[in-house]
Amino acid sequence: MDAAVHVRTKNRGRGVLEGAFALLEALRQHGDEAGVTELAVACGVPKSTAHRLLEQLVAMEAVERHGLRYRLGAQLYRLGQAWQPHPGLRAAGRLPLHRLRAATGGSVVLAVLRDERPLTVCSVPGRVEPLVPVRDGDTFALDTALGRALRGPVRGGAVLDREEVVAGVCCAAL
Repeated sequence: MDAAVHVRTKNRGRGVLEGAFALLEALRQHGDEAGVTELAVACGVPKSTAHRLLEQLVAMEAVERHGLRYRLGAQLYRLGQAWQPHPGLRAAGRLPLHRLRAATGGSVVLAVLRDERPLTVCSVPGRVEPLVPVRDGDTFALDTALGRALRGPVRGGAVLDREEVVAGVCCAAL
């Protein structure tokens, strides 16, 4: 039965959920607020469809409307905070991260490899405002020390990045 439903959706064109998630992703990529026209173009949907879906998302608090512009809503933040790549990993990492930050003064992150990108699960910013802000949910490129450490076995344990990726930023990853 699932295959039949999938085929019907596929033959019918983009499903409602696909359109809604495309709009949410476009808002995420935009980074701030965006108008209906911008979002419709980014998602390849008619403006009327984008408007209808956005208004439904506003009603669910997944999107907020400010005048004629939209941005991601608080409900998505709450839902996102509940996601974990591995149950208990964030809680298990919290104390060791704080201890490492206290010992070094630097920003500390716990990350996993997700969709071929290092994904920050838990982070503690350094004492001084970092050149590269760290936040839970951020992803990094694979050429960073973190990315190289997550890709595979490392001889000697640590991977170092001495300002190779970002000037003024040195990183060590285990």
